[in-house]
Amino acid sequence: GLILNVDVSLSESNFVVYGNNNTSGTLTTDLPPGESLQKRSSREWQFDEVGSVTANIKIDISLTTGNTVTPAAASNYKLMYRSCSSCSFTVVATGASKSGDVITFSSVAIQDGFYAIGSTDTNL
Repeated sequence: GLILNVDVSLSESNFVVYGNNNTSGTLTTDLPPGESLQKRSSREWQFDEVGSVTANIKIDISLTTGNTVTPAAASNYKLMYRSCSSCSFTVVATGASKSGDVITFSSVAIQDGFYAIGSTDTNL
């Protein structure tokens, strides 16, 4: 449910490895305050980054949550990040575009930690 597109070739000094917790569905817990998010994906991706990697992150909602949705606007979706599994999420990007139910977050500076997608409406 997640694809990274980078503009430059990755190397031994600049790369990222990621995996997910293999869950589906959505949650209404651990939402960042002040963001008007209604829910987030249960699936979280853990990234381990070396050097400096900036990527366009594409998240397929149906593959991520198991739900069939028709997103209204890409800007309704937020990419959330937290540095540890018990830390609080913050929003690091707003959806830039959509294609079907795939939301693209542009030019995200990848950090070590955990990522999830959140929505300001019920389409997640």
